[in-house]
Amino acid sequence: SLQLSSGNLLYNGDVHYFRASNETTEYLRITSSGTVNIGGNYSQTTYKAQIQTGTNKFISFTNAAHDDFSDEASAIIFSRQSDGAKLLSGIFQHSNTSFGIATRNDLTLHAGGTSTYSAAPERVRINASGQVCVGGTDNVGTLVHIQNTSGDAYVRVRGEVNKAVLFNHGNNTAMGFI
Repeated sequence: SLQLSSGNLLYNGDVHYFRASNETTEYLRITSSGTVNIGGNYSQTTYKAQIQTGTNKFISFTNAAHDDFSDEASAIIFSRQSDGAKLLSGIFQHSNTSFGIATRNDLTLHAGGTSTYSAAPERVRINASGQVCVGGTDNVGTLVHIQNTSGDAYVRVRGEVNKAVLFNHGNNTAMGFI
């Protein structure tokens, strides 16, 4: 039942459906357990809130659960577009003051471009093996790869006291420096 009391709109029911008054299309549902679903898959209760933005495209809000931590907070997870599988990529809070970005495969950062985010070219890639490529998308099999296709590629090391690139052996023994 719908009631208006003291300026508050109250609705009493186990499941709440929201749709336009002249349509049968459902847009939002709040389940009896308080789960909010927007845009589709209205009966799911795995995630506290889920938004379906297209076919197999979901953004879900849940408790973080990362294998390397035991003190996670909340997470926003994204589905795989090909089949809607969830928990493959997400952002989450952990260790009280840290922020994590996790993905099953490559993590890419895009910047620049001429208009919206869709025009921003890839600038950095961390692949699933932990290799970092700056300025290109080629995987050259090294831990860090810096590429500039239109000029020189420089790495700057700057400090007030020590200014060097130190090369260490696996046991942390100094092998030399530049």
